[in-house]
Amino acid sequence: MKSQLLIFFLFLSIFNVYASDVKFYNINAMYGISMREMASVCKDENGFIWASSKTGILRITESDYRIYQLPYKTANIINVKLAYNNSFLIAYTNNGQFFHYNKLHDRFDLFLDLRVSLKNSYLSVGKVVIDDEQALWIPTSGGLCKYKNGMFSKIGEKQIMTQSIAPYDQTHLLVTHQDSISLLNMNTLEQKSVYEINNTFQISSLFYDNKGEVLWIGTSTDGLFYFWICKKKSLLPFLDFPKQPIGVITESSDSTLLVGIDGQGVWELDKDKKKVLNILKEDIDNPFSFVGMEFMIFIAMVSRGCGSLPILVGFLSSTGNLP
Repeated sequence: MKSQLLIFFLFLSIFNVYASDVKFYNINAMYGISMREMASVCKDENGFIWASSKTGILRITESDYRIYQLPYKTANIINVKLAYNNSFLIAYTNNGQFFHYNKLHDRFDLFLDLRVSLKNSYLSVGKVVIDDEQALWIPTSGGLCKYKNGMFSKIGEKQIMTQSIAPYDQTHLLVTHQDSISLLNMNTLEQKSVYEINNTFQISSLFYDNKGEVLWIGTSTDGLFYFWICKKKSLLPFLDFPKQPIGVITESSDSTLLVGIDGQGVWELDKDKKKVLNILKEDIDNPFSFVGMEFMIFIAMVSRGCGSLPILVGFLSSTGNLP
């Protein structure tokens, strides 16, 4: 089936979110373009929405768009993802080619090739985190790496595959491996084990709820789990949850999460009660429902006065290739 890029406008009232307000719009049709295999999305401080694919980086506003090409050293890539923080926007490939957006020349420039830095042509890269000082924290199949101001370094002595990372606070990262969860001090680079995983999971996504002190863990084949960091008890499964790849977990309010699942749409969860509130999936009788195409961008439109403010909520891909 032909891939289509869609935008999801979720209208929030002051008190409630109603599933009947959800509408999807085809960006390819709106702008007369053909973007496929989108893998990542972010919103910058100027309000631009950026989405990435192997064929280019798409920038859209409410009335215009632009497509940027990446100067690949080699084009044998599977996907391209984005990361953004503190006015620093980058695009990076699964095999370690990194590009930053050059505002002066309005283009993306190559600034790092991890395959060369790590001397590994078969490297794979997970979701990158940019901290407030514009340092890049990069989980790879060869371990966790850091890049800042042109300086590259590896974290730790052992080359242990790092599956996923997520911000914990301003000075710490949560780091997951197949058999453990650890807390990394970004200043001292010391790692402290938080939990030893008995089962071997393929962790696909992480989200840390700072208010509830709960780490939410999405897997490729074992469903959704949650873990209280302070209590340090066992990982608990979210009951009656699909066992398909979880691509993204994001907070939609102080009490709810949105979880994007391969082939299962978007699930809205109550964080405290640990229950499902809504499931957004395709409705064949509603042309504006969640259509079963490959790639979706989610943007919440929060009404304020006579205008509306776009707020990035998350991104869903039916292939599970997500930020």
